[in-house]
Amino acid sequence: MRTLKKLLSLSDPPSAFRTTCNRHFCVISDCALQLCAGKVIRHTEAYTAFICERGTCDVRINEVPFHLTPQKLLFCQPGTRIESTNISDDYFCKGFYLRKRFFTELLNVPMGMWNVNRFLSSNPVVSLSETAQALFLQYYQMIERRISASGNDLRNNFVMRNLMQAFICEFHAAMEVSHIAEQPAFTSADNLYRSFLDLIFSTYPKPREVTWYADRLHVSPKYLSFICKSNCGETASQLIRRLVMEDVERMLGRPDKSIKEVAGELNFSTLSFFGKYVKKNFGLSPKLFRRGLIEAARVTN
Repeated sequence: MRTLKKLLSLSDPPSAFRTTCNRHFCVISDCALQLCAGKVIRHTEAYTAFICERGTCDVRINEVPFHLTPQKLLFCQPGTRIESTNISDDYFCKGFYLRKRFFTELLNVPMGMWNVNRFLSSNPVVSLSETAQALFLQYYQMIERRISASGNDLRNNFVMRNLMQAFICEFHAAMEVSHIAEQPAFTSADNLYRSFLDLIFSTYPKPREVTWYADRLHVSPKYLSFICKSNCGETASQLIRRLVMEDVERMLGRPDKSIKEVAGELNFSTLSFFGKYVKKNFGLSPKLFRRGLIEAARVTN
């Protein structure tokens, strides 16, 4: 048996890791899980998801012992305490480290995904079905290739984010079939958060004021933001703004609509205000941002 000697850190990743980072996300891939033997590690900024392909490894996650064997998934949230004890010479795994903000952006979609996330938070090591493992490794290979690709940064970021979204959707669906037999019990705060998400996703165009949602949920804007922050790490305002930005990005990617039509459809009062909003959130004018989106879509097709 041999021990693991290197400490993984997003702020100073080992040279063996391939990385891609921008203001939205950071994805790191490597062929071996690197923990520091006998020492506590805190993933202060990263979500961790690894599949063991061969060999074995003993770890303690928040003081609970686990034994990693082939076809087992390790999933940890930021701040998780991980301590390794030993690892077999043939141990080999593949996986991802995702910054908290990027993971939250990808996960705030249909409620089934939230259920799976809650399940994995309580079960950091699970056995995967053959379908789930095959999906994980398939997307790992595609994402790993994309990480090392050179070229237009906007295009690469667009492709990477959509690959990760597709991966999480499919992987969560496979996990639901094999592991989520029944709905978990929800508190009143959970139900409020679920209702908030349902309201956001069922409303188009999305109002940009927290008050609009709070009034319809019969709570104060401050309390709604508190509940939202507790559940996903973002305030209600931050979540609304991010989802509005996704609508903006999707609509600007449609060449059949003029920028003026997009601004009107998304309920921006003036074209000037829409231009300032896009510039503030994406760093480009609507025209330049649209050009990059259309180019990226053309390449992926």
